[in-house]
Amino acid sequence: MTDITALRAALADRYRIDRELGAGGMATVYLAQDLKHQRNVAVKVLHPDLAAALGTDRFLAEIKTTANLQHPHILPLHDSGAALGFLFYVMPFVDGESLRDRLVREKQLPVDDAVSITREVADALDYAHGHAVIHRDIKPENILLHGGHALVADFGIALAVQSAGGHRMTQTGLSLGTPQYMSPEQAMGERAIDARSDIYALGVVLYELLTGDPPFTGSTVQAIVAKVMTEKPTAPSAIRDTVTPAVERAVLKSLAKLPADRWPTAAAFAAALVAPASEPIVRATIPEPRPSRVGRAASLAQTAATLGALGLAGWLLTHRGTKPDVDPVRFAIGAGPGEHFNVLSSQPIAIAPDGRTIAWIGEGSGRPLFIRSLGDLAPRAVPGTSEVSVPFFSPDGKWIAYFATNGSVLNSARLFKVPVDGGPVVLVAERVLGLGGTWAPDGRIILGMQGGVGTGLTGGLHAVLANGGNVTPITAPLDSVDTQHRWPKILADGKTVLFTSWSARPSSARIGITSLATGKTKLLGITGAIPITVAAGHLLYVLASGALMAVPFDLGSWETTGEAVPVLDHVSVDDQGGLRVAVSASGTLVYAVGADDWRLVLVDTHGTATPLLDKPGSYGNPRFSPDGRRIALDLSVPATDIWLFDRRAGTLDRVTTSGNNDRPEWMPDGNQVFFRTAGTGMAVLLRQAVDGGGTADTLFAFRAPIHEGTLTPDGRTLVFRTSLQTGGNRDIWSVKLGSGAEPVPLLTTRFDELQPQLSPDGRWLAYVSDESSVHEVYVRPFPGPGVRLRVSIDGGTEPRWTREGDRIFYRSDRRMMAAGVRTSPELMVTDRVQLFEGNYVATAPHTNYDVAPGGKELVMIAPNEGRQDLIVVVNWIASIRARLRP
Repeated sequence: MTDITALRAALADRYRIDRELGAGGMATVYLAQDLKHQRNVAVKVLHPDLAAALGTDRFLAEIKTTANLQHPHILPLHDSGAALGFLFYVMPFVDGESLRDRLVREKQLPVDDAVSITREVADALDYAHGHAVIHRDIKPENILLHGGHALVADFGIALAVQSAGGHRMTQTGLSLGTPQYMSPEQAMGERAIDARSDIYALGVVLYELLTGDPPFTGSTVQAIVAKVMTEKPTAPSAIRDTVTPAVERAVLKSLAKLPADRWPTAAAFAAALVAPASEPIVRATIPEPRPSRVGRAASLAQTAATLGALGLAGWLLTHRGTKPDVDPVRFAIGAGPGEHFNVLSSQPIAIAPDGRTIAWIGEGSGRPLFIRSLGDLAPRAVPGTSEVSVPFFSPDGKWIAYFATNGSVLNSARLFKVPVDGGPVVLVAERVLGLGGTWAPDGRIILGMQGGVGTGLTGGLHAVLANGGNVTPITAPLDSVDTQHRWPKILADGKTVLFTSWSARPSSARIGITSLATGKTKLLGITGAIPITVAAGHLLYVLASGALMAVPFDLGSWETTGEAVPVLDHVSVDDQGGLRVAVSASGTLVYAVGADDWRLVLVDTHGTATPLLDKPGSYGNPRFSPDGRRIALDLSVPATDIWLFDRRAGTLDRVTTSGNNDRPEWMPDGNQVFFRTAGTGMAVLLRQAVDGGGTADTLFAFRAPIHEGTLTPDGRTLVFRTSLQTGGNRDIWSVKLGSGAEPVPLLTTRFDELQPQLSPDGRWLAYVSDESSVHEVYVRPFPGPGVRLRVSIDGGTEPRWTREGDRIFYRSDRRMMAAGVRTSPELMVTDRVQLFEGNYVATAPHTNYDVAPGGKELVMIAPNEGRQDLIVVVNWIASIRARLRP
């Protein structure tokens, strides 16, 4: 073991060694102070015999490679070196516990926690395997828990040991790995260990999290190894009946004796843990590791699995007619950070009618469009595309149409089309803020419209020729709460279109249907739903909760003829009713996994984000209390209600329980919040005490839906945003509460005016308008009159005053901006600065962040860490037909 006195002397110029934290088979770890950066770190010192076996120069040369492993679930490497015979490396000190510590305390973990931790570790392993690094010692001791998330430790020596001293390990009696977690090939001492060995070890960890023990135990190493080589593990459900079939299938496949029978990648293992159906998933992605024997072995194994999956998918597509009820085949599609689909976009996925080609919006700079054929091993970017929204295919699959916005999803969009096989991007229409599109066989493109500046096109579906021309109306709202038609889907007959009848949110949406031939339009009796298609005699739609439903449907009479049944869970729905799922005419399904959960984070003005809650969820619209101690927000679980997060206590408590409540704002006294509710379809404002006592009462109701509001400091005057269709979609009004006075219009032009917020002294109103054709932030005197001042340049939305009233924060696409505002002796902008840039969730047209008192921190919503896969299900409709057959 290490002499701590000698170690302190050796590292005295760089680290102050405090105390030993623990020792393992390869190293002893110490708590130390980094003298240069004044921070606590963990210094791991290799045991002398291992250090001698590796050799200083080779170890230090190889360990440099691991410094490039930068991943949110990998404990990074700060430093490494040699001093007076000691070989050491330095990592952050994690003030938490190991997964082993939690297991000792709890014995078994909740199934959801076990799956979440395993998926995070799998994401880390998938990243490392893509860089040709195999961990070789995955076990609970090497998985740290910090803030509710997993961090994989000891990647710092994995590559160094395997490269620098792997062939000499047996000479010293040392080995990488712990018997209970060793794969059969590792236990047998095989040299060619690849990524699937780590997958096996992770499967053992998950098995232990679920059952309380590893699958194979024994009194000696030899006894354990013998069981690893010869015995089958007991099914987890036999020990714990709450283990779901999907989780059990995933863990047992990971524990297969032969590497070829396991999941080909860690990402495939992670995806299988949340797969909604029984079929296994084969991940269709090829990482590009650096050339090495280990990397080439993993790459060849994964390539074979991928080609097998894609070849089988291609065979099914080609031979569908020969066996219509063939079982579906599922596989996952992933890509690099730039190509991976953008979880913050509405309707980011499209599939060609023949099911052979998938398109999605990328996360890279400019939100480009990516295309992937099921016969290709990688996606390709479509040149000339940027700021893409809502892609969809032509009936022959040769073109993709999409909307492109100018910086903000609120801004007027242009409609483009581009050939799938390559060619120039073609402009189809301008000034069409599209909320969904579908391409009819007669050459028309059907649009869900929210209107464009100066067009007067609002409410119903509209059409434009794919070759360009005027935008003309097709449908109009049918009743007082049918304010807008969006997300159209044309059916196989080429003349019938399903659409979403929208009022305020997905939970109050309804399904509509119209005929392009006759103009007949009808609202179906299905609430809280977004349609997908009609197939196998059933109408397929998604509920606001994310359940994909099938109800028997007569396409001739437009009537449902039976009870709806769920056919898929956890489909992603955003707050505007956009789906992250698509079904081809040929019956292939593609949907997103892991795109629903957000993280509530505190972000300083430099862009450093700190999680406020350990568990991800469907959080939205956070607001600081006047004293900054609490945060009101809405949360879908699945019914949307107002919740309260206490920053000191770390607790999250429910305020409302009726559902359909969102967009909270604080009353000036700090004891109540008011919020939007749409239980009857019409959005009104209610208020309720935050302690949960009592019931909600009406703050204000109007003859048109109210979508957001802001109060004067005395709480007597409400400024609210509504939509009376007075030549535009969004208007701002004010009303003196409790006075009986009629509301008065403040901003009711033919342009959009939205996101009002009063200054802390109540004398100034910040808001957003698109009068310049781009949404910008303005300030004007309240209640007026007076000259308005433009605050933002190059686009701006979501203004929030600081509590001191001297600055306005706002977003400009991904950038968070702050503008200094002086109101005396004249209104003027003193400066504009970019604070940071980040991929934070915006829920236009409402502000989805807030500024803390003091203006030094913001509460924001961030996408959940980790990869969100696209799952492709070939022959899905045939499987639904078989399931629903009487």
